[in-house]
Amino acid sequence: MDIEVGFGGYVAESIFMDTTTSGVSSDLDNIARVARSMVRAWGMGTFPFNIDTAYGGDTNFNSVKISSSTEEKIEADIKSIIDQCKSNTENLLRNNRTQLDNLAKALLEKETLYYSDIVAILEPNRKPSEVKAELESLGQRKLVGASLKINNDNGKITNNPLSES
Repeated sequence: MDIEVGFGGYVAESIFMDTTTSGVSSDLDNIARVARSMVRAWGMGTFPFNIDTAYGGDTNFNSVKISSSTEEKIEADIKSIIDQCKSNTENLLRNNRTQLDNLAKALLEKETLYYSDIVAILEPNRKPSEVKAELESLGQRKLVGASLKINNDNGKITNNPLSES
């Protein structure tokens, strides 16, 4: 999921603008890091174990004891994950082009979209009362403990339970 979300901007630019910008470079770095971790550290590739630990390497993927054929399999697994996630993202964006265009249009009109605005665009058949109930439920989940009070004069939190008394 992280990889597919990371591909969102890159894929949208390449599909809808027929180009990509440098703005997606950190997304692409993150995609590579996650895919590499999936295969090498989390055992989600051909080898169902932490490859670097098993072969005596370190956490920076500096494994000197891996054969070139094993390294090729690892790189193929990483590429396979990245290619599949990119394909999933492309399909998702192409299949939902109307909703994306509607969101873009709404953003140009309003500049700020709230949850209810997004639901109205993406799920037009939902009743406003359902959306309101969902928002209230989400808000209640966040209410844990007392709200922090900030002193407007000095910006300090006056009832911070984590501070030393």
